[in-house]
Amino acid sequence: MTLIGSLLGTTRQARPAHCVFREFAPYDGWAEPGFERWFYGLNIRDWLFTGESKGYTDRRAVHVGHPPVDEEYFEWIALLTSIAHARGRFCMAELGAGWGRWIASAAVLCRQRGVDCSFIGVEAEASRFEWMKMVLRDNGINPDDHDLLRAAVADRDGELLLTGLEASDDVYGHKTIRADEVSLYENVPGYTIRPVPAYSLKTVCAHYQYIDLIDIDVQGAEYDSLAPAFDTLDSKVGMVHIGTHTRKIERSLKRVFRAHGWLNAFSFPCHSEVETRFGRVKFLDGVQTWVNPDRPDLLAALLDK
Repeated sequence: MTLIGSLLGTTRQARPAHCVFREFAPYDGWAEPGFERWFYGLNIRDWLFTGESKGYTDRRAVHVGHPPVDEEYFEWIALLTSIAHARGRFCMAELGAGWGRWIASAAVLCRQRGVDCSFIGVEAEASRFEWMKMVLRDNGINPDDHDLLRAAVADRDGELLLTGLEASDDVYGHKTIRADEVSLYENVPGYTIRPVPAYSLKTVCAHYQYIDLIDIDVQGAEYDSLAPAFDTLDSKVGMVHIGTHTRKIERSLKRVFRAHGWLNAFSFPCHSEVETRFGRVKFLDGVQTWVNPDRPDLLAALLDK
């Protein structure tokens, strides 16, 4: 998903918002020196989105409204809906987690509702993995209480090659590559290639009886990671929200989820501009949200019915 957006949620919504937003309160409170507040009060360092400090040296009162209608709006709907309809303890896995903004946001939202929570965060890039632990601590969450893996998610356990910009605080998008793709990336300026551990979804989810939401954004590896994992998905996952990166992958995901009877709530292609029921949205990454056929209540809630 796009990492830099409106922090204040000031984008005008010309059409009615999804009803799930009425179940959660926007943030009115304080931001401390060196920090700012993201949606629902997530406490973040003031350099986290851009790589440079905004120079906040004073404690200040802030208001952060609900998220605007953009390509992440549907990710928020998936997250809020899965929390609002959790059956007991809420559990979420964020795959390709970056600095863990979705599990950290989920923790803040669960705290708002008084819901116990467990999280899985999988991120292969070392600095982002450390930032994930930092953000959790900055929000009063002990990383040791959750399953955080510095690894890639893949079709099987083993090792993959990770490539991307080595020294960039504001550019994301590290991706895993095959050995036969090394020549395509080894001479790209600023790129490094290094081996990282890789785990299948079955392994990642092994210790959990039920996972309310999997949020996956793995830069082109989404089909390869999900397609072999339907034994796990069918038996223990309520909802899957996917950031997609090519039209071919999007078509393949639709085929495999439909073949297993999963229910589609949202599907918007990458690199497109689409008229949605909430307004016109430009999508860089695509969006697909799928619901386990055993949870038609989730589909109805996602569709605002």
